Amino acid sequence: MPDISLTPFEEVSQAEKENIEKSKAFHGDQIRNYIQCYELLYSLNEHIGHQSTAKRIIFNHRDSVVLMISTRIVLSSKACLDLAMKGYYYDSEIIHRSLLENMCVLHLLVCCKDTEKANENAKKWLNGELKLHNVKKELKLLSNKEFSRGYRILSGFVHSDFKAVKTLIKFDFTQGSINVSPKPIFMPEAARIMLYPHAEFTVLYHLIANFAEVIEPDFKSKTLDTLNKLHEEGERLKNQSN
Repeated sequence: MPDISLTPFEEVSQAEKENIEKSKAFHGDQIRNYIQCYELLYSLNEHIGHQSTAKRIIFNHRDSVVLMISTRIVLSSKACLDLAMKGYYYDSEIIHRSLLENMCVLHLLVCCKDTEKANENAKKWLNGELKLHNVKKELKLLSNKEFSRGYRILSGFVHSDFKAVKTLIKFDFTQGSINVSPKPIFMPEAARIMLYPHAEFTVLYHLIANFAEVIEPDFKSKTLDTLNKLHEEGERLKNQSN
């Protein structure tokens, strides 16, 4: 029975707290792995910024955009975790699609061996001229079935497709009527899927590769060593849950 002494906002806040505790109970190891990966990404991103200021490094267009996008991913990474742990899986998936789009641009810039071309693409992005379709085309993602399927599923959450809505929001259809609860409900499997920091692992490796000459050698060595261990542990936890 609901506590009638609580306001709707307080009732939902209470449900969030309960979902956080359930998330920790069901997926404690995965949450710790995610948080450690997030903190590593936060520290590396901050370190690169501090180094550029201390050494008065003037970044080219590619490096500037890479750091801008990685900073945006750091912010979204924490938001995804918070939403997933509180039971807002639908909203977490919406941010995941945005992260995937940012990852495409990041991958295009970091993995391009032609510095001049990478800088040109970065300038287009800064001017709002680098469209996602062109990024996906250049990365040959339009013909990649796995990417297309994943992107299509995430897009369903952005565009409120019925299949997406009914997957992560509980409805009870009874004799033509519908019973809904606006409180977030804990879903163990949904939480498990969203607690693997795939984007964070990828961004960390990209940052280390792209700013190899900016990062302090000792800091780089420790970060890479920790990253490899976290990645290995993350894969183990993901496979263990399958």
